[in-house]
Amino acid sequence: MRDPMTGRPRGFGFVTFDSMGGVNAVLQEPSHSLDGKAIDPKHAVPRDGQPTQRRSNYNNNNFNQGMGGYGGSGGGNSSAGTRDDSFQDPVQSMKGEKIFVGGLSPSVTESDLTSNFAEFGTIVEAKIMIDRETGLSRKFGFIQFETEDSALEAVKAGNSVGGIVVHGQRID
Repeated sequence: MRDPMTGRPRGFGFVTFDSMGGVNAVLQEPSHSLDGKAIDPKHAVPRDGQPTQRRSNYNNNNFNQGMGGYGGSGGGNSSAGTRDDSFQDPVQSMKGEKIFVGGLSPSVTESDLTSNFAEFGTIVEAKIMIDRETGLSRKFGFIQFETEDSALEAVKAGNSVGGIVVHGQRID
């Protein structure tokens, strides 16, 4: 994907597969690189295919309402039994200490992220992505915890009905 104004790469892209088998094969690989850089592939769902309340779907395993645009891989087990078995709850397959944080207010700082997420565990780094040309927040960032369990707890809290609110705004 490229910025329409500058034509510069935005740092992400999409690959379309013929079947979920291709997606699952990619997501099962432990690491990926592109042009010598490590990349982190995730399952994506078109915006028009996302439910409006996608966060609550993770905690109650109600897959009939949809899954949102987050990562996941094979071997799913829906409690309703009507979802494609090749798709799994992404929270269950989450690995790593680093999480994506999106939907941030432009006023949110890295110290705001640290203070709001410290309840889940020790934070190694909180980083808000900044547009190089404007110097303004790109409204998303990453938090790296000391442990994978801390990251998982933060994601579960964010996916809960109440979610996580920073500067009066619910974040992803």
